[in-house]
Amino acid sequence: MKKLLILLTITLSTTIVWSQENDGTDKSFTKIEIVPIVKGCKLKKDHSKTKKCVIQKIQKEFFKNLNSTVIDKLGLPPGKYKATIKFTISKTTEIKDIIIKTSVKDHDISALETELIRVTKLLKFKKPGTQYGKAVDVKYTLPMKFETY
Repeated sequence: MKKLLILLTITLSTTIVWSQENDGTDKSFTKIEIVPIVKGCKLKKDHSKTKKCVIQKIQKEFFKNLNSTVIDKLGLPPGKYKATIKFTISKTTEIKDIIIKTSVKDHDISALETELIRVTKLLKFKKPGTQYGKAVDVKYTLPMKFETY
């Protein structure tokens, strides 16, 4: 059986997150007043600590729920691969608009896409992101790297 290494790269510097204003312009994650709060995190006076907590909890939950055998069953040749999971946390804290992109070529990756969507939908947020005191949709991009041997 092939060995599989999965690295989910979620850091403040590599996570692309933004909120959309009512006028259609995008705000960067660093400028949003209050990020969506995931279960297990609390709003702190130092918002950078809140953001760090949210990112760490997303990573932990994603890894905990990811069935890595799905990747192994794809039968990919040894190598390094990337997947990007984009989704929106709505004003009502629902996960929506999930888009999966991968660097995998010449293979049916529908099982991988289905698994990544399943795991993303399992993320639970208890409060929406807010900007200027109003709840806003917040889009996240999670880069994921995996390697097969």
